[in-house]
Amino acid sequence: MSSFIEIFQKAGAIVDAAVAGYDVHVLSATGMNLFWAMAAFVVSWRGVKIAMASGEARGLSLIMNEFLKTIFGVTIVFFLVGTGFDMVFVQGVDGSLKQVSNILLPGGMGGGGINTSIESMYEAQKAVSEMMSNLFKNATVFDTLTVFFKNLPTILVLGFVEILIIIGIMAYFSLISMSFILVKIALVIAPIFIPWLLLPATSFVFMGWLRFLIQASLYQVVGAAIVYFSQSLLTNTAKMIAETGGTFPESLFAAIAMAALQVTILALIVKVPQIAKQLAMGQKLDVFESFKTK
Repeated sequence: MSSFIEIFQKAGAIVDAAVAGYDVHVLSATGMNLFWAMAAFVVSWRGVKIAMASGEARGLSLIMNEFLKTIFGVTIVFFLVGTGFDMVFVQGVDGSLKQVSNILLPGGMGGGGINTSIESMYEAQKAVSEMMSNLFKNATVFDTLTVFFKNLPTILVLGFVEILIIIGIMAYFSLISMSFILVKIALVIAPIFIPWLLLPATSFVFMGWLRFLIQASLYQVVGAAIVYFSQSLLTNTAKMIAETGGTFPESLFAAIAMAALQVTILALIVKVPQIAKQLAMGQKLDVFESFKTK
């Protein structure tokens, strides 16, 4: 099992290194060119409206107010495309959500963060292995077979839990790796989406991109929270099984409780993309939506 974890740790380090190598400013010049083109169009259009409203004092006053709002909006978008990009999106949106993940899982979502998270899940798996060992702790060589058959239901349930944890590790690794890549993709293409905020009719393009960035970043936060709570839940359940002293059927009931918890945890990990989407879109949270019959 330890070698299995090492494989994911090394793979996680590769993902971390590969994602860190992305240059999120590769399209900055293209985005700035698009900004200037759209800004020129917006300002020119406001100028035409002012010219058409000449002679109408009240109408001119309203148009001038809109023109000043346009200049202010152009300035804000220029800041977002240029010097404010790292501050607002890289450090602000993505960085703040990563900070939340780091609080839940120290070392969290960057610089070996995948490794840290998988190690947390591995601790839960080790607790399950220790439970199995405790069932045979006081058994002699001649009693081993008797103890095995006596505790066979418990052993089978605990083995099922270990398999679920392994599946959970694989699902979590895929999820967080995908999140790292999607966040970087969102940041790379950001400069060509931000300028669309200049026009009210096309601002939905920017808002769609922003939701995409937030949703991809939330994968990490929701995933880290699930791993954080799952480790605590499984560890406490392991203590409960240890307190039974391996007696039957108490140990079996405790093992079934652990299996139910792990099924719930795995289901939540699988549902992370849907949960993140509902949070980013401000939708009603319904983790059972995909299980409902239509």
